[in-house]
Parts: sequence; C-alpha cells; structure tokens
Amino acid sequence: MRIFREFVPTRKDPANFIKKELSPYAEAYDQITDKSFARFKHAAEINRDLTHLSRLDNFDWQPPAIEVIAKRRESPEFIFRFLSDLERLAYGLFLMRSDPSERIRLTEGFSLPFRPVTTCSLSSRLSS
Repeated sequence: MRIFREFVPTRKDPANFIKKELSPYAEAYDQITDKSFARFKHAAEINRDLTHLSRLDNFDWQPPAIEVIAKRRESPEFIFRFLSDLERLAYGLFLMRSDPSERIRLTEGFSLPFRPVTTCSLSSRLSS
C-alpha cells in the first residue's frame, strides 16, 4: 500500500473527485460502448462513427474518444468532427496493419486541444 500511495496522489475530497472527475469519464465510456448518444445533436452520426470504430480489431481509439466526450460534452459538433477524424485515422492505421507501437506513435498528437489530421499531415507522419 505504501508504494501505491507514493505514486497515486490522494484526494482531499473523494466525493468531489468521483462527481467531477471520475463520473464524466465513466459516463463517456458507457456511451461509447453502448453507442447511446440519444440526447445529443448529431446523435445518429456520432453513433454511426462509434459503430464503425467498434468493428476494429483494437480499442486504441477509445481513450481519446472518452477524453473528448468527457471534456467536450457541451459541444456535440466538436465530438462529431473529432470522432469522424478519429475514425478515418483508426481505419487508415488498420488498413496499413500498423502494430500497437506505431499506432501510439502516430496518434500522440491526437488529443485536446484538437487539431484535425489532414491527409497531408497524416502522409507526412507516415513517410517519416
């Protein structure tokens, strides 16, 4: 237990941590796995992207999707754009049969604040 406390910071207000930090991520994970964006604008498109992403043979796309949904819940247009771009990137890496290390290396910059990955920027990353 001593090692755990050394590396995991303690929270002064655990109830606030659960409500403000943990719950949004758990809810985002639940929505991703159930494809249940019923109350959002662009819900059909978001659920379609999540359905396509869930067909991949890996789950590397889930952490960035959870992060964006948890942090940007108030902006369904942003979530829709992000998931569409993430879907293109994930399927591109799938088609190239990238190994997990390569997928991680190529998606390092694919987090908040979001910068769209264009065909030109992706191809320049792949050629290096």
